[in-house]
Amino acid sequence: MLEHRKNEGYFPIPLWLHRNDIKGLGFDVDQLTDGDMEYLTQRIAQDHLGRYYPGSIRQTLESYMKHGRKPDDEAV
Repeated sequence: MLEHRKNEGYFPIPLWLHRNDIKGLGFDVDQLTDGDMEYLTQRIAQDHLGRYYPGSIRQTLESYMKHGRKPDDEAV
């Protein structure tokens, strides 16, 4: 499936969220169930793709174009 999408010009952007990520932001994670985590990741993904994703792409592209970085210049 991914190879088919890549052949169409799409590239995946993986994202994983761990309780330690949330804890690092100062939140108490002791009472978060796996169901809570599923809900939160779905909401974060929707918010990110809907609001922040276009700006994030623009910022990354502007920086890339300005500095002329190539994929092999710097490890991701």
